[in-house]
Amino acid sequence: MNSITGGPGFRTERNATYRRIRKTSAGADYLPGGVILDGTYSGDAGNTGNVDVIRPGKLMVRAASGGLYRNFIIGKSTAAYVDNDTTITVSAATATEVARLIAAAGASLSLAFIGPPSAAGTVAATDITVTAASGTTLTISDLNLAKVTDSLIALRVASYTAGTFGFIDDGAGVKCSDQDGVRLNQHYPTMLVGGQIDESQIIDWPADTSTVTYLKGLLNVAGSGYRFRFDGPDVA
Repeated sequence: MNSITGGPGFRTERNATYRRIRKTSAGADYLPGGVILDGTYSGDAGNTGNVDVIRPGKLMVRAASGGLYRNFIIGKSTAAYVDNDTTITVSAATATEVARLIAAAGASLSLAFIGPPSAAGTVAATDITVTAASGTTLTISDLNLAKVTDSLIALRVASYTAGTFGFIDDGAGVKCSDQDGVRLNQHYPTMLVGGQIDESQIIDWPADTSTVTYLKGLLNVAGSGYRFRFDGPDVA
């Protein structure tokens, strides 16, 4: 039970914004029984002041080991990456979240840098090891390649099971911490794994057309039994 401190009167207003990701409720599919979100490794860097609250439209994926779900995309690059660079430029919010994940994981963090070398080019998911994150900079080793602005800072694709992606569904989001701010695993009953999606409401959805096609391919894996339909052309 939580005690209420202080005398009578109005306190600082708290708002919860309802977000709608589905274009329609018809055809929506959910994983039976729901899922367990990984409270330690899940986060929504763009949810200012509430990064422990995962907003509807956040793309989630099930770990190949342990079965917990966490957000697939942490953030995006805000400048082009060129050969010989040893840093990736990101938003301050993304760098802060990556720094938190490094602290949780240990001395470094294994991620993927997903995007093409030029606009609408061939997308590759390049494994990276982030050794530090501060300001608007992620520190890595030289990758000997190029990536466009808006490339994704995400989880390593090979570490996660194909066909196990889903979205946080319509609503005000799901909180992955307790009243003291301690991260906790959280049951989430309505993991959306199929339906008609409003692309404009997907969080961290890229602008590059080839990267969009790549993500739709991950989401609509043949034989998974579920299918998302989008505003734009679908991927078979």
